[in-house]
Amino acid sequence: MQIPLLILVACLGLFLFFALMMVQMFLEVSKALGAVRTLAKALIPVSAPTRLERRHGLRSEQLDPIRHRCGQLPEPTRGWWCRLEENLEKYTSPEGREGWFLMVTPREALREETVCERLYNSSLLSKTGYCSLK
Repeated sequence: MQIPLLILVACLGLFLFFALMMVQMFLEVSKALGAVRTLAKALIPVSAPTRLERRHGLRSEQLDPIRHRCGQLPEPTRGWWCRLEENLEKYTSPEGREGWFLMVTPREALREETVCERLYNSSLLSKTGYCSLK
């Protein structure tokens, strides 16, 4: 029994479409991971905080260089930084020591939709109902 030529051509077309979509997805993942790495590098303080420093928060002298580096980031990472910065609060301890703290978890400040919206083309999957970012 021989497979009709039309069926073979259709299968080849489906395979090529699948391969094209796979390449596109890998490129999108690469861009997203690169952007996340860029933000992570910019957020690293000049020196690693000690346990006591973590308890008292980030000092203004440590936060200012981070703000400067993050202010120079390209989009979309600069927008992510703005979302994080909106959730920073200064706290003064009873001893008079000031420190900056992130008031929500990073996952709350940078929701999946925010991180993916500019780097992921969900138009095909969202129309079929298979894509739901939670």
